[in-house]
Amino acid sequence: MRIQQYLSEDALEKLQEVLEYDIPEYAGDRHYMDLLNIVNADYYDAPDDLIDEEGIADRVREHLDGWWLGAAKNMLKDLDLDSDYWIIDWNGRPRDIDSGDCEYLKKEIISELEDQLDDKDMKKWLKIKKKYGLD
Repeated sequence: MRIQQYLSEDALEKLQEVLEYDIPEYAGDRHYMDLLNIVNADYYDAPDDLIDEEGIADRVREHLDGWWLGAAKNMLKDLDLDSDYWIIDWNGRPRDIDSGDCEYLKKEIISELEDQLDDKDMKKWLKIKKKYGLD
């Protein structure tokens, strides 16, 4: 994942925004993108396992070109096709984004932003984390 470099005080502000973003149980691709938007990231900055409609179409096309109609149907069968983005699972198949994916992204963003803090802001961040019970 690639997020832009912030000044330490701006990174601290973004950390607070990310920390305060509440991920619902029914989270999906919209919530995933909301988290990316907080740090001004987009699809191209996201983790490599994120795929869009064009990526899904390419994968289906590959299966159809290989005469694997069953594989193409299975790939689309369990997807919410109203979504704009999906995650590629460990089998290489797309699946819907869920709250667990959002929580993982949130932790990744926090980790990257923490690396941008100077000593003074790191002390402030540690106090904030303690306040939220994240220590």
